[in-house]
Amino acid sequence: MNANIPICQGSDVAVTKRPCMNVDGHHWADDRLWFDISGADNKVFWQKLAKSKLDPKLPDLLCSALNFASSLPATTANLLAGAKVEAGESPPINRTFLNANIPIFQGSQVLVTKRPPLNFHGRNPANDGVWFGAIEFEIDGDQWVLEKFLNYGSEGQTYSAVHTASGRRCALKFCKSQSSRELELVKTMPRKLVEHPNLVTYKMLVLNCGSQFKPAQHIIFMEQVPNGELFDFLVSGQRGVMGRPVSEGTSRRFLHDVIIAMAECYRFGLTHRDLKPENLLLNEEGRLVIIDMGHAKVAPVANQDDVPNPPPLKKAMTANKYGTREFNAPEAVTGKQYDCEESDVWAVGMIAFILHAKLPAFGQGQGVAKWSDISGADNGVFWQKIAKSRQYPKFSDNLKQFVNTMWRTNPTERPSFGQLELAISGDVETLSQFPGLQWLAQPTNDIDTFAAELRRALPNIVLSFGKPSSRHMQAKSWFKRCSWCGV
Repeated sequence: MNANIPICQGSDVAVTKRPCMNVDGHHWADDRLWFDISGADNKVFWQKLAKSKLDPKLPDLLCSALNFASSLPATTANLLAGAKVEAGESPPINRTFLNANIPIFQGSQVLVTKRPPLNFHGRNPANDGVWFGAIEFEIDGDQWVLEKFLNYGSEGQTYSAVHTASGRRCALKFCKSQSSRELELVKTMPRKLVEHPNLVTYKMLVLNCGSQFKPAQHIIFMEQVPNGELFDFLVSGQRGVMGRPVSEGTSRRFLHDVIIAMAECYRFGLTHRDLKPENLLLNEEGRLVIIDMGHAKVAPVANQDDVPNPPPLKKAMTANKYGTREFNAPEAVTGKQYDCEESDVWAVGMIAFILHAKLPAFGQGQGVAKWSDISGADNGVFWQKIAKSRQYPKFSDNLKQFVNTMWRTNPTERPSFGQLELAISGDVETLSQFPGLQWLAQPTNDIDTFAAELRRALPNIVLSFGKPSSRHMQAKSWFKRCSWCGV
């Protein structure tokens, strides 16, 4: 965990010697010895321990502290430990929590109550196809049903599931690897990132559930963002929208969301390495939510709780090829070490280009240009190819300069996400250093214009501007009882 506290599983424990009697001289039983804890000093307990061969000779001060702790009511002890207990409820005893208040369950706490023979495609489940159908299952007594298959990725498959008592929905990512990168990331994720409005909200983890959900090994419960991918918005076939550029005011609004989220990630040393429209979802306020941290990488940074974190102490570097080729920076495919932030900045430039062009730029995505066309201060060869092809819409000079700034062939000449965030606010020093970021500082579309553009492309989109987001609404039943759900 990010507090450097190790987490072990029961499978890591080996009992090397088990005596046949307990310290009371009886065979092991759950109903013995506990009753010796009574009175102010637990005298019976300490006498029995002293007579046994296992007496650890504890100091008097520590004995007094243990006596005090054992005298506390269970609810008080839980509150001292930081747990949240609703009035009139028994305190939870069978789940652990991460530092971001995300609960962890084990596969042994999962009961599959119904397993249909066919998957959601009407076929027999298969490792190389859709794994599951409408499975019904319980976790700690709460009932869930898989509703539909959503998507698949490098780490596994994602399904929509509904909590039957409340009707609330979550997206469940079933991870096929025992060593899931995204799972390990969630375990160490700071609360500020879990609660960030432009990053997917993680709800719960279920570990070691291979016997219940083969071939998956773990499940990551996430918020279900209602309006699909930015990619769907871009490829809309609606009349008057298909093939036409996204307005620059709306493009800026989208890019602001990505930049602000990634700036916060990099303050905690977290990269993404697969930024693309398919990994950007639209919520009910039209805001982008970044998902799929399966390629993310973490660099160590100083953790100062609520004090703003300084820049990372160590940049996240890698020599591995990650992400999607069409959005990769040139240096990401060389096999040499490269800076992950500089590569993510290039990907934001790719998203800006595609928002306007609705076509890929480079040959990796069947575009007309090559990486070698990116050269000089204005990338003149590249823009000439784009113009001559007559397949792309016209780009304004300011938008060209913004894309040029993001696509410097020397990665160290690209702005950081922190600088991009400053440019959004109109920071004079940043805009002087990177004049091409002036485009980013210009106004975004107002709510009405923005909503109208979304609805033209996605007539069935669900929007609720000015109302509480679904991730923050107070829920009922299981979601209300489990305050960590946050929906």
